[in-house]
Amino acid sequence: MDRLFCRKNAFFIAGFVVLFKIFLSTSIELHPDESYYWFWSQHLALGYFDHSPMVAWFIKATTLFFNSEMAVRFSSIITTIIVSFLIWNLAKNLFNETIAAAAVIVLNTLPEMMTASIIITPDTPLFLFFL
Repeated sequence: MDRLFCRKNAFFIAGFVVLFKIFLSTSIELHPDESYYWFWSQHLALGYFDHSPMVAWFIKATTLFFNSEMAVRFSSIITTIIVSFLIWNLAKNLFNETIAAAAVIVLNTLPEMMTASIIITPDTPLFLFFL
């Protein structure tokens, strides 16, 4: 019962944080850098002068479905969800479900992850491929 309670709480808190991130990403304007990366996604290349092209490829993947400011940031939210599941599985395999629940909650409330999942930057794909 304790494991089920921890899992439900972790997913509830992480889900609430994801909904909060979606709300924030729709309510704030694009940063000039995000507009720059959006421009990159409209003109894909294998590399750019100052960053790797992964952020442009992520934005291109989400703007294929709908072309809006929310679509530009949507890949960062998806990346955060995938990273949360990877952290959950890693912590559960290494320790137990209680620690996995705590790891997911801590990950989703860290200031760096909050920023990286609301504003798309080249660091956002890095979190996914770091694991």
